[in-house]
Amino acid sequence: MASESALKKMLSKYKYRDLTVREVNNVISNYKDLKPSMDAYVFNDGTSRELMSLTGTVPVSYKGNTYNIPVCLWLLDTYPYNPPICFVKPTSTMMIKTGKHVDANGKIYLPYLHEWKHPESDLYGLIQVMIVVFGEEPPVFSRPVAATFPAYQATGPPNTSYMPGGIQPPYPTGHPPNPSGYPGYPYPGVNSYPAAGSTPHYNAQPPVTAVASAT
Repeated sequence: MASESALKKMLSKYKYRDLTVREVNNVISNYKDLKPSMDAYVFNDGTSRELMSLTGTVPVSYKGNTYNIPVCLWLLDTYPYNPPICFVKPTSTMMIKTGKHVDANGKIYLPYLHEWKHPESDLYGLIQVMIVVFGEEPPVFSRPVAATFPAYQATGPPNTSYMPGGIQPPYPTGHPPNPSGYPGYPYPGVNSYPAAGSTPHYNAQPPVTAVASAT
């Protein structure tokens, strides 16, 4: 855990350094996975500023289990008179679950932040609110394991639409039909589904009924 003197050195450019040090110390002593560091924060207008962030996880209870939710809290150099900028930081095995409290970029929105007012509002209280809110609506979920789709069986016609008798298939196969009524290749073929944005090429082909009637 960073010492008070180390924090003071890191926060030397902060306008309210001692207030910020006191709050950060309180938080990292209670939530030991949160680590303070200095890094460049890029604002929406493209400007950047070296700010302190608290990065790590907070324990959230959800349906009887405790989950460590990864977060990053950026402290403006006007802290504590301006609220932190907070994000959920999903790991590679997680995905953000957007909702009323978290957007697609992981930014956290809470009434506590919107109504921030020093000294009533502080970092410790903010984390307490996060834990309660995330316990009701978790901001991340496990990324699905690479999906394995069952292979199509090419041992015969997929359904009765392909039986002999000249019945038009329910959707084009992308290849000219043959008189037997069966696909003449393992189904589906490589080009069964047109690529996005391509022009379907099967509309001009003769229907199966025309071939069947010719036999």
